[in-house]
Amino acid sequence: MKAARSARFLAGFALLLAVGCAAPEKYVLPIAVPSVPTPAAGPAIVLTEVVDAREFIAPSKSKRHLHQLATEGRGDREVEARSYAQMRRPDGSVVYDFVLPPGETVASVTRQALEAGFAKAGYRVVAADSPEAQGAPRVRAEIDRFWSWNGGRDRTWFSFEAEVSLTGVTLATADDTSGDTVEASVSLDTILAARPQGFTNTTTKGIEQFANRLSGALNR
Repeated sequence: MKAARSARFLAGFALLLAVGCAAPEKYVLPIAVPSVPTPAAGPAIVLTEVVDAREFIAPSKSKRHLHQLATEGRGDREVEARSYAQMRRPDGSVVYDFVLPPGETVASVTRQALEAGFAKAGYRVVAADSPEAQGAPRVRAEIDRFWSWNGGRDRTWFSFEAEVSLTGVTLATADDTSGDTVEASVSLDTILAARPQGFTNTTTKGIEQFANRLSGALNR
């Protein structure tokens, strides 16, 4: 089933490249967030909410690094909440808007990444109504950036960037100053044409980097 679905996608993608004027389409592309076991012991923390505060702009060839939708859905928060990447042709025109499956959102994926980062740092993320939550720090997260895009002609490159602001916890940065933002930035390149795997690989590596940076900022 998976192989057949992939074959159908590649056939459709080749057709779209051949007819450059074809309208962009929305394509469901899941992300698997690497899980980290919750420590058996360690300080408890409550992740109260993760808010998607990303702003989407009108479609733009010159600003492919910004959140945008070429298909229907701009201004529809349900669609924007699931959108995280965009595939383009070498001329900059959009082939696909990539969205998460129904029931999943960028906020839910970011929550998993935050939980992984806290677990790596030795924290136990507990429910707000659990007995262990008494006296535990309450952390709120706001997503300012979460986006993956591609470009290139002779070689294809993929980029991913994330930026999440936290309140309720103080983070130590590499220069020993305190802050409240966790960032991630990953770029990969290949001699192959743009494919969905490039976006999932880049986004997954970016999420791993994000979790590691959160863990490092908590442990300094």
